Amino acid sequence: MPADYATGMATARPHRRLIRRITVALVLFGAVVALWATLPYSDAVPLAVAEGQPAVSVTFTCPAVIGGDSRPIPSATARQARQAGELTRRPCEPWEQTRRVLTVVDLVMVALALGCLIRYRIRGSQATMPPATTSSLA
Repeated sequence: MPADYATGMATARPHRRLIRRITVALVLFGAVVALWATLPYSDAVPLAVAEGQPAVSVTFTCPAVIGGDSRPIPSATARQARQAGELTRRPCEPWEQTRRVLTVVDLVMVALALGCLIRYRIRGSQATMPPATTSSLA
């Protein structure tokens, strides 16, 4: 067995391990992003109060970005404040679009990175043909 072959195999193993670790990290990151996008979150909406009064806010449970209802769920005090018209902004509004964009960008980046790794592995595993030789017997 040639020495070049043995050293080539020894250096290929750590490289394969690195590719495998990167792949596992990307898959785990994608799973965490997908899980994060399926969980509801809360939003504290400030109330309109008279000048000089302390600031007060009420909480809403906002729907998940993926697979959630389309309406926020108010707490008991938020329901009363909504009926009285004391809310200063719509609940969940400032974060909803940001969470959607962040989820889509993260999942697309993970998919692109995994695609690049798969393409790299396929190219690396294909046997290379030696260049064609010409015969001088012609």
